Amino acid sequence: MKQTTLFYQSSPAEVQMPLKWSLWISLIQFRKPMLSFLSLMNVLRKTLLIWIAFPLALWSQENVTTFGVQFKPIIPISTFVDGPITYDETPYSATLTSKTGYSFGMVVRRGISKTISFESGINYVRRNYDLTMSKVDSTLLSDEADFGFVSYNIPVQCLIYIKLGDKLFMNASTGVHLDFYASGTYSIGRDTEITQLSWPHSRIGASYLANLGFEYRTSKNGYFYIGASYSDPFGIMAVSRVNWRNYPDPDFETHLFLGGQFLTLDLRYFFHENPEKRKKKSKTK
Repeated sequence: MKQTTLFYQSSPAEVQMPLKWSLWISLIQFRKPMLSFLSLMNVLRKTLLIWIAFPLALWSQENVTTFGVQFKPIIPISTFVDGPITYDETPYSATLTSKTGYSFGMVVRRGISKTISFESGINYVRRNYDLTMSKVDSTLLSDEADFGFVSYNIPVQCLIYIKLGDKLFMNASTGVHLDFYASGTYSIGRDTEITQLSWPHSRIGASYLANLGFEYRTSKNGYFYIGASYSDPFGIMAVSRVNWRNYPDPDFETHLFLGGQFLTLDLRYFFHENPEKRKKKSKTK
């Protein structure tokens, strides 16, 4: 089975084109089928959308609004899809890989029924990358640079619960989140041989979001949750320009396109809240 790459590399012909056309061509050429894990998420998305289509009136209302906090370590995507991108054109070679990042924020959950809830919130996300580049001349020269890419997102997703025990629940969710990219990033190699400049493809974007996890609910001390999420932007997240010896003019330059997909381990805590009581309408004579 073919795999999906996190990064997209432009060919020399694409670099000569306008950046707008280069981005579209790269997106069409390099988007490949997902692995079995991602295919499972796609099936899950379709199944949940069918469930959401049923009238909510068929379910008894719960009327519980809970607030929580979450911390989500980002797992390097190369663990599940194609490995890091490599560039090799004599005498230059480069490797760009994703590293462990993190996300944290707050969550608001509204219970629609005993089975269905909706969630939203706001999160800070930092993706980390490592760039290594070398030049084979009379001697081997190499350099390395680390950089991070920061964004904020506002998720909106629907959850469906399956009760496994008296206090233990499994839930699956699907939805989207709006992405707001703070700014670009610039870094210099440790030996000042390479430089990289990355900037957002668009300041505002959107991503597909899927989640699967388990939740333990106490009667007075809130909810404890552990799970995993997958996020996939609807387009290219950012463009990175990589230069070798950028003073005063670079000896070599190439462009890399960052997809921005990531997996997270989700750790959440929801504060205890009592169900909201319905107000009875008074009858007027």
